[in-house]
Amino acid sequence: MPDLMAGALETSFLQAIVHFMFRAFSNEVTYGA
Repeated sequence: MPDLMAGALETSFLQAIVHFMFRAFSNEVTYGA
């Protein structure tokens, strides 16, 4: 069970990073920064 929780936590953490990077990239494209 702890391994499963760690895997889920790591997955959600990676998804958050990808989401943040995508938002930042979209903002640069939108505002031409």
